[in-house]
Amino acid sequence: MSQRHITAFYAPPSAISESSIVLPKEEATHAVRVLRMVPGDLLTVVDGVGGWFEARLESISKDGAAARIESRRTRVGEPDFDLTIAIGFQKSRRRYEFFLEKAVELGVSKVVPLVSERTEGRAPSPRRCAAVALAAMKQSGRSVLTAVAEPRTLDEVLADDGVHILCHEGPEIKRTLLEELAHCRHDVSEGRPIKVFVGPEGGFSDDEVGRVRARGGIVTSLGKRRLRTETAGIAVCATVSAFFDHASR
Repeated sequence: MSQRHITAFYAPPSAISESSIVLPKEEATHAVRVLRMVPGDLLTVVDGVGGWFEARLESISKDGAAARIESRRTRVGEPDFDLTIAIGFQKSRRRYEFFLEKAVELGVSKVVPLVSERTEGRAPSPRRCAAVALAAMKQSGRSVLTAVAEPRTLDEVLADDGVHILCHEGPEIKRTLLEELAHCRHDVSEGRPIKVFVGPEGGFSDDEVGRVRARGGIVTSLGKRRLRTETAGIAVCATVSAFFDHASR
């Protein structure tokens, strides 16, 4: 469930001062025409970089709305881990956007459209992805907007610092993702980001798996069943979120 069971409004940091917030036109329109809010009503606003504000609506105009800040907090709804999912393109835009929405809800820091040997389809629309991520952040009670990167190759992501984990099928894989997370828990608790690779529908090639292992990465399994790309991505997000949320208690 979302924080306090409400959907927040979004305002960029440039629209927020020490004492007031100016809601963008589209956010103000939603507040007034859809939710029927009036001056004096209390609303929640997030800025996408960790700011969380309770504010009192003061005025409404055709260009936006102004609110007075009554309280502020930071990083509300944010996890203690830093997770990037590098996930293969999909032919279905709907399935990719469904994955992205759930990734945001589950606390992912960044989503990278992954270019691999068996990639199919076109890269997702950056504009559409940004809209999906923003809506999911507001709905889920988070205060930091998940970044959606430009498409990158496996080797480009491997060059970044972090604990690299590739999800794959094969009888030679002995440990599950959950077991591997237990082994790398110390590195993550020390601040190293987690970067998980999820392949396209055809999976990863033997050469790609070998390159991950050669760079010190972990190759693991999501279980006995073959999962669609978006299902595998959501399974990764949920497993990492549940593991580290429980570990931090």
